[in-house]
Amino acid sequence: MLYHRYAASRVTPIAALLVVLAFASPGCGDPGPPAPPTPVELAERFTAPDVQTRREAGRALASLRRRAAPATAALAAVLDDADPDTRAYASLALGAVGAEALPAITQTLATGSSAAQQGALAALVAMKAPPTEAVPAVLSLLAGEDPNVRRHAILFLAVLGDRAAGALIEALPTSGGVETVAIAESLRMISAIAADALATMPEGGGAGAFPAVTAAFDGAPAEGRAHLAALGSVLGASDEEASAWLAAALKDDDARVRQAAAESSARLGEARADVVNALSETVASDPSPFVRHAAAYALGNSGTQSPDAIDALIQALADMDARVRLRASHALRSLKVSRGVTAGEAYTAAVGFPPDEASSDAPDMFPVEWEATGSLSAFSSPRLADLNGGGVLDIVIGLGAERLSGEYILYGEDRFAALHEGIGYVVARDGATGAELWHADARDELFGSPLFTHIDDDGVPDVVIGGRRLALHAFSGATGTELWVYEPVGEAVQYGRLNFYTPMEIPDRNGDGRPDILVTHGGDSSRPPFTPRPAGRLMVLNSVNGAVLGSAAMPDSAECYVSAYAYGPSRQLALFGSGGETHSGSLWTVPVTDILAGDLSRATELLSPMTFKGMVAPPALADLTADGTPDIVAAAFDGRLAVVDGSTHDVVWSRFVAAAETWASPAIGYFNDDDIPDVFASFSTGMWPQYVASYHAAFDGRNGDILWEQTEPHPYMASPVAVDVDADGRDEVIVLTADAWYHTSDIVVVDVADGSVRRTSGLRGRAVSTPVIADMDGDGTLEMVTAMWLGPLAGSTWTIQRRSLGIADAGRIAWGAYLGTNYDGVFVGR
Repeated sequence: MLYHRYAASRVTPIAALLVVLAFASPGCGDPGPPAPPTPVELAERFTAPDVQTRREAGRALASLRRRAAPATAALAAVLDDADPDTRAYASLALGAVGAEALPAITQTLATGSSAAQQGALAALVAMKAPPTEAVPAVLSLLAGEDPNVRRHAILFLAVLGDRAAGALIEALPTSGGVETVAIAESLRMISAIAADALATMPEGGGAGAFPAVTAAFDGAPAEGRAHLAALGSVLGASDEEASAWLAAALKDDDARVRQAAAESSARLGEARADVVNALSETVASDPSPFVRHAAAYALGNSGTQSPDAIDALIQALADMDARVRLRASHALRSLKVSRGVTAGEAYTAAVGFPPDEASSDAPDMFPVEWEATGSLSAFSSPRLADLNGGGVLDIVIGLGAERLSGEYILYGEDRFAALHEGIGYVVARDGATGAELWHADARDELFGSPLFTHIDDDGVPDVVIGGRRLALHAFSGATGTELWVYEPVGEAVQYGRLNFYTPMEIPDRNGDGRPDILVTHGGDSSRPPFTPRPAGRLMVLNSVNGAVLGSAAMPDSAECYVSAYAYGPSRQLALFGSGGETHSGSLWTVPVTDILAGDLSRATELLSPMTFKGMVAPPALADLTADGTPDIVAAAFDGRLAVVDGSTHDVVWSRFVAAAETWASPAIGYFNDDDIPDVFASFSTGMWPQYVASYHAAFDGRNGDILWEQTEPHPYMASPVAVDVDADGRDEVIVLTADAWYHTSDIVVVDVADGSVRRTSGLRGRAVSTPVIADMDGDGTLEMVTAMWLGPLAGSTWTIQRRSLGIADAGRIAWGAYLGTNYDGVFVGR
């Protein structure tokens, strides 16, 4: 239903109908509109052979929330429906019903098929207050054969958090095999959001879970031992007990266990001699670069002055892996050590080596031509422009880390960040060699992608980039000199220290003959989930000096995260989203003139919220209805994928993935044999911040039919890109997926047409940045630039790689970067 939203609250269609009926005069001869179907009548539609009828019945019941309780039995039965969307809506509806649905859900967990059990677990996750009464039934599924059921069970227990910890610890001694692994992973996920839950067991008494965990450790499979070792610093053990146990775990046969033990040791703070000695040996001789990196970070945190530890770190300055070299130099600076090499020389040595020939232990289908490494993490996606006049496209990316405290080393200098502040900077790298062209500091982490625009009239594209806590900067593309930084003035000071997202160039609005900037301003990561957030804003800025030309609050007063698009005739319309991970919101469109006027009350709502979640990922624009007007392809945070007609604003088709959320924007390409663009979308399975897998699918652009789908064990991913890899006239999809625990990523190539999947696995680092594809040097072949980061946020190192795709530039890259090939959200068609 389309309507204009004039206030923060809204009247639902059902509530509006009740108001009309309440004031209708009896006996007037007008029967009025028909009564809406009852829950039981809607449930009867689940027997219809038409799949669309069943989907609409499920969607309608989900919108009724608790009033759908009379249809509970039918909803539980339809969890076995052949259509995944119908099952997904049934899960959502059962979750909305809440506690009244628990008996039917529990029965399904006990006797249902694998698909029905997954749906029942998704229903539990969908409940805003998941019930502890379901824990026994869910625990019984952890030993099951179906890995997808186990993942969903782990997810529910993790979402339940500390309320599930006691039951998991109690089940640990009698478990074995996959059940132990599942219990251990659940505990690890719980510890990430409730660090004291395991230390204060049982029931807050403080004895801790250490005895149960260590007793189960030796007999557990390697993956289970890794999850248990990761708990070493949060189990309520004494420093002596924890250090001795972690020191032994650092000698485990499995690299995942050693890595987890090293990362856990880093959280001990000032460590004992036994764990320091084990970490020193690990830095010096462990065969895994992941483990050496983690151990170097842990030694830097330990405060040790052990000669063996210092010698091991100095030796690591010559490590074969650039990330280990950099982490060792930072550790030496943290320990204030200059013996054998000064701190500045240590930093230079760490980054001055030639790039590694490969950063994966697996065969690589896209060879690395060069790589560069630096400090902190990469959430920004790289963009390309020739900044030095060399005829090769150079790389610009934002970097940093959020919500830190304490001392950090950046570019060989000591920095300090107070709690809830971060460190950020932007770097430009030579596209031909990877050498640094320039870097420039920012007021906080820069996670937005850079906008290239001309500000200082030197003929070189300049850079505007955004990030956390008021970080919006403009830098000279030639030198990195700061040209301006956003500063709130007047009433803008009251908005709070909100984030800035990826900016977009729009036609001149202030008559100075230069393009101006559209940008989204909102989101506050320092506030806990579900707590009130300041209203986000759309802003139009003068590109020359950053002055505000117009600013308007979200039409629903919600927060916002979606990078706004300028689109339509002469790019006079703005496309934007509101809401977030735990706050409802919508997809909207509004004339840019309304932003300049400071009022979005006339904005048109394109997609309305189904749950307490909103819009996070930017949409894509492509003509799927063949009417000459780009349509809007949007992935909502509640698991929906929808196509909105660009002319009529009607929903053309939509799909729904149960118990899934996404930050990833859809990619557009030609995946089948017709001339209508198709859609590829990726979702994380779980509920923020707990994810256990990811779901990826290609959809027919005409009707939303699934062309290809697959579940991946890696729960995180970058937004996908699309390009014709094999020159068959149809596009393939390239998506980078990231492991939850071991800081590895895969490059996955999907040929939707034949269903084949190729991958390069085990890349050293976590990929959440979208790669960019281009013919960087004009030689007629395509390259791809990726960015990853390794290690915990406070001790992470990033790596940028230029890779050869080995394919000819056919003159069209369907979807070649974050926000599309031309960085404007628009699909490049044939």
